[in-house]
Amino acid sequence: MGISASFAVVWLHSAEIFPTPMRNAGMGICSMAARVGGVMAPFATFMGDVYPKSELLIFGSFAIAAGLLNTRLPETKHKPLPECVDDMWRLKD
Repeated sequence: MGISASFAVVWLHSAEIFPTPMRNAGMGICSMAARVGGVMAPFATFMGDVYPKSELLIFGSFAIAAGLLNTRLPETKHKPLPECVDDMWRLKD
């Protein structure tokens, strides 16, 4: 549930956090990070040969970490989209 929520939040929240001049690059980096995780996921299942429950530990820890890190994102409700980098840092407050 945590990893599914994180994947949905990446698209919605990253478009609101990045300032206008950096929005395309920021969205591209977020998309790339999501795809790298998807490519590496099948390799985590090979760890089951070394330690039988390692894939559950890997996927579970990443899901919990993603869910907890989402709580650290700034609130963007009823706030204007940032137009420059200084606006992005003010959004953090």
